[in-house]
Amino acid sequence: MLELRLLVDEIDYPQLLDTLEPLLAEHMEGKGGIWELLGKNSGTLSGLAKTLLRNLPPEKREALLVQLVDEKKERLLAKANEKASEMGAGLHLQDFTLRQL
Repeated sequence: MLELRLLVDEIDYPQLLDTLEPLLAEHMEGKGGIWELLGKNSGTLSGLAKTLLRNLPPEKREALLVQLVDEKKERLLAKANEKASEMGAGLHLQDFTLRQL
């Protein structure tokens, strides 16, 4: 077994948000009230999230990303393994951890 460690020092949050929007919408649904409405309306959710991310300090943005990735870890692992298989990479990811430094 091998362990791969990556350090990320810069994230384009608006672009990342476009990629993670389905996960964010899924996260919002079931919360009730306005949160559930936002989760069902991706355009509004995306605009609100981008505005929020622009105005948050970097530490808070990182903490939110860590929380979202942790909650959706199994789904992200499945997607990563699916992509690796499609690319013929010949590997299977068993686990990953995202943490704030």
